[in-house]
Amino acid sequence: MKAIKYISTFLIALFIFSNCEDDNEDYLIKIDDPTNVTALVTISQDNSGLVTIVPTGDGVSKYNIDFGDGSEKLLNISPGNYSNHIYKEGSYELILTALGLSGNEVSVTIPVTVSFNAPENLEVAIENDPLISKQVNVTATADFAMNYEVYFGEDMEAEPVVANIGEMASYTYTTAGTYTIKVVAMGGAIQTTEYTEEFEVTEILNPLESAPEQPARMESDYIAVYSDDYTVVDGSNYNPDWGQSSQGSSFEEFDLEGDKMLQYINLSYQGIELGANINASMQEFLHIDIWTTNVNSIDIYPLPEGIAAEDEKFVSKELVSQEWTSFDIPLSEFTDQGLTLDNLKQFKFVGTPWAEGTVFIDNIYFYKAPADCEAEVAENIDPSMGNINWTFMTADAAHAFEPFGNISSGIVPNPISDDINSSCNVQQYSKTAGCETWSGVGKALSNPIDLITNVDRIFTMKVLAEDHPTEVTLRLEFEPFPNVDPFAEAVQTISAVGVWEELTFDFSAHNDKTFKSIIVYFDRNNACDDAVYYFDDIVQSGGSTPPPMMGDIMDFEPGSSEFTWAGFGDANFAAIPASVIMNPDASGINTSMNVVEIEKTIGAQTWAGASTDLNGTADFSTATTIDVKVWSPRPNTPILFKMEDSTSPLDGNGNPTVFVEVIANSTMANTWETVSFDLTSDSSFSTSISYDRVILFPDFGNSGNGEKFYFDDITIMIDEGGATISTTQIDLPVDFESSTIDYTLTDFGDNISSIVVDPTSASNTVAQVIKPVVAPLWAGTTIGTEAGFASNIPISLTNSKMTVRVWSPDAGTPIRLKIEDANDPTHTCETEVNTTVAGGWETLEFDFTNQAPGTESLSVGLSNGWIYNKASIFFNFGTDGATAGEKTYYFDDVIFVQ
Repeated sequence: MKAIKYISTFLIALFIFSNCEDDNEDYLIKIDDPTNVTALVTISQDNSGLVTIVPTGDGVSKYNIDFGDGSEKLLNISPGNYSNHIYKEGSYELILTALGLSGNEVSVTIPVTVSFNAPENLEVAIENDPLISKQVNVTATADFAMNYEVYFGEDMEAEPVVANIGEMASYTYTTAGTYTIKVVAMGGAIQTTEYTEEFEVTEILNPLESAPEQPARMESDYIAVYSDDYTVVDGSNYNPDWGQSSQGSSFEEFDLEGDKMLQYINLSYQGIELGANINASMQEFLHIDIWTTNVNSIDIYPLPEGIAAEDEKFVSKELVSQEWTSFDIPLSEFTDQGLTLDNLKQFKFVGTPWAEGTVFIDNIYFYKAPADCEAEVAENIDPSMGNINWTFMTADAAHAFEPFGNISSGIVPNPISDDINSSCNVQQYSKTAGCETWSGVGKALSNPIDLITNVDRIFTMKVLAEDHPTEVTLRLEFEPFPNVDPFAEAVQTISAVGVWEELTFDFSAHNDKTFKSIIVYFDRNNACDDAVYYFDDIVQSGGSTPPPMMGDIMDFEPGSSEFTWAGFGDANFAAIPASVIMNPDASGINTSMNVVEIEKTIGAQTWAGASTDLNGTADFSTATTIDVKVWSPRPNTPILFKMEDSTSPLDGNGNPTVFVEVIANSTMANTWETVSFDLTSDSSFSTSISYDRVILFPDFGNSGNGEKFYFDDITIMIDEGGATISTTQIDLPVDFESSTIDYTLTDFGDNISSIVVDPTSASNTVAQVIKPVVAPLWAGTTIGTEAGFASNIPISLTNSKMTVRVWSPDAGTPIRLKIEDANDPTHTCETEVNTTVAGGWETLEFDFTNQAPGTESLSVGLSNGWIYNKASIFFNFGTDGATAGEKTYYFDDVIFVQ
């Protein structure tokens, strides 16, 4: 019997912190739940039904096996062990449960087919892996088979790779070429079924992604030789004839989807002739990015004009195959060898092995830390000495925030000195790949920040994103770092890349607390991606007076007016639970301490809700729109907001007869959002009525199913200038930039859309569309309301094109555009185009004379006199969210091409 090779990975160390409570989630070393849980299932080919089960997984302490045939379960199998079990002929579902060191369990179901028939209908798919050079992936399916062996044909004496039927078997070849691959499908019978194919194994010879994007720098702080990110020396020759062609070396400028880089083929020695001599003596580092598959190391020579060969100096760097290797070489590594850098004319590169490998090079530049900073003149990190003014004037351990969660952080020179922040020292925050998603930096204070007696409860902080915009969380904690409970936090968003911004964090609601620690998070709870951020000047001040609220301040925080909520409408017409509780999800737009919880219990009436009386009457003299922060477990949930005059005559059910009620839908799940209720949309509303009671009806019109809803910050929205801004109906072209156009987006199929700041340009406004995991394959977004555009689209067979600028995370994504008659949904025309850019903007052209398969042609519609005045866009059409995973897309500039 052939040996089955497998690898079982498990955790061998557990760090335990004492004196920490269960909800101390930010500073305990987190133990992940088991992952990659599966089992290799093989069957003896002797008609015995003997099945061997080898569990594997990461972070697993024990396994339990339910064989699925009614026999006794097998419990507490240690990682590295296996189980034998005899089945009768038939199909079963084996349930493998992995117990993690975290105490949690993960279960997977594995189909087991025991048949004494030879495998039939063997189908085999063999393909080169798109990302890993010389790796071949094989997937096989067959009836009456449980697993299969793959003989990849490179080493005739090697054991085959074994996989469960339907799962993937992979192998990485030493050398590309054509090989005979044999697949043997096996079941419980002695007989097997084989498949053989001659397959060409390919090698990835060029980078599939660009070199890392370079940080923004002032031109006075760098001298660039080659880069798309900086201004370079003009007129340089990147392939001067130094005789290297006699060694078989050559050169091309490689273009990766618009990103150009130097490609030196069969590198022996190669050079760059600069367009002008440069003086790098005042710079501090030489940066260079290099990608290769087959060069082990490279010697880098900056060459002064007229230097003799025997006086040349170099620095040698080891390269990593099939990934970008970035070097920041201190210039002292050259000058310490006696090289002068004040009159450089050339660069030379020498590869090892000689003339056998190819390198791709990008971003060659000298740089230094910004020199035009302004030294900090004041600093205070001790609250007993006054308000916090954390400027990093003193660059030592006492003033540096401490990283946690496997990131790197420290006080560094300001990388960009601009009008917002010209100080010399800042703190860098590098979210290193592989770090914990909850990572951040923190600092214990020598004395507490007292927000009880100190009315200055506003904090500002300057921030800089080097790679992409993200959320920033400023958190204050009651106990010294790293203890976390209780705490208060506020979240703001960086809107641009490469420039300093000043963010404001309002802790006015926390006027009953003192805090002994400050914590900062960037891109919290998201995967670590090597992104780099900076922060500076954490300053405590008084801030400004918050906007007026309705009646008393309905934010439910300690120190504000107390509101007692009374539920009604359970299955037996009694009260449903409703009360003020601690915020269960202090994140996003709502980090306040307390909120209202309303539980719509199972079987509760369609009109179940909760009410509270105001301490007086609401004043609608300046505005008539109510904003409520809502947390719903489901998107598109109807919320009815009602106000009553409790002194008005009662109806037969004992309810006041004078009231106003407005319904609006939530748009997101498990996330705080603001839902607006325009009271003037109810004709019975009048500003002269004394409304003194608020009633909330979650999931109005539907019976309860045990879900909880949360509400906070019930606010009268004050119109600017005391007047309502009217908007006009949307029409082509659409650019989302006007304040007088109604840019409402109408989602269907569980899409979630909104108008946001362009993530790549803070000066631009775009539409964001999230296609979540619950979205069906046809989920889309109508550009406007159901009423469509204000004008008909002037489309014809000769004028049949529209363009849309789109941003997709992936290339090759099908984008469908549909036009229709807003008054007749059967009159439609649809066309489809694939994206070609991953993670960037591009303009797609949609020609409606090239209709999508299975849809009506434009010519038929026009011949029947159809009009088109409405458009909808479908991202990743034909693939549901469960298959693709949640994806975020953007679009802008919807234009009919005249």
